[in-house]
Amino acid sequence: MGLTNNGFFIEAIDYYHCMQFEGVKVDCFTFPSVIKACTTVFATIEGQKVRSRIIKLHLDTNIYSCNALLLMYAKVGYAKDSDEIFEGMPVENLVSWNSIINGYVLASDGQSSLMCFNKIQVDGLKPDKFSIISDLGACALGHSLLNGMEIHCQVIRRGFQLD
Repeated sequence: MGLTNNGFFIEAIDYYHCMQFEGVKVDCFTFPSVIKACTTVFATIEGQKVRSRIIKLHLDTNIYSCNALLLMYAKVGYAKDSDEIFEGMPVENLVSWNSIINGYVLASDGQSSLMCFNKIQVDGLKPDKFSIISDLGACALGHSLLNGMEIHCQVIRRGFQLD
């Protein structure tokens, strides 16, 4: 939805309700924008209703909707909900991993964040600058100087310091 991309978050949620009322068919492209709007204005209950609708329409394995839900739950501190969504995803991409890693940091669970960071590398994915930033936050939470130094070495090897 263009409304969400242009900062009209309340209007995007209202428009979504109008679409439902009018019987307009929603799809997997509608939900990420609505969830983003809910996340931005901390409309968690509304976001949970959107999640229920996603489940009802059997779109709960759509990676874009799942990533948006992961981020929403992470930002409001609902780590268990984030975990549930992440575990239910048929496939995870780097955005999914970054969302769950950041979610753990936001929930002050540095250890789980570091475990996920290590897992993505074991699985063959290359952490990007968002992964690195979140994981450095995890190192700070856990006072893990050694892990922080290892991540710093990755930053230098991969040339992220130039960004």
